[in-house]
Amino acid sequence: MRFYDPNNELKDCNLSECSAAIISCLNQFFTECTLTLYIYETEADDLTVNEIDNFKEGCLLGRSVGIEILAKLLYCTYDADSYCFDPERVSELAQLDWSRKSHIWEGNVV
Repeated sequence: MRFYDPNNELKDCNLSECSAAIISCLNQFFTECTLTLYIYETEADDLTVNEIDNFKEGCLLGRSVGIEILAKLLYCTYDADSYCFDPERVSELAQLDWSRKSHIWEGNVV
């Protein structure tokens, strides 16, 4: 397993394969996570201010800290040698309760 090196600057990385992998992974996650599905499927121009505010207030993924947590967890599912994320583990992450009121985040994040 490779460890994150902030000084790596994407050296020796096949960017098109890595990009395709993260796009596929995020598409899978956002369609399987019940709290993100509506936002994912709705055109940005069709979302109301209230819908966006409700998402930001109710879902940890509507905050930068939630995206940071998701990124770190998804990184753990990534196989750099094959340029892919483990779809079963991504599904498991999508099934977590990402609501801000979830006991998972209580006392830790919110």
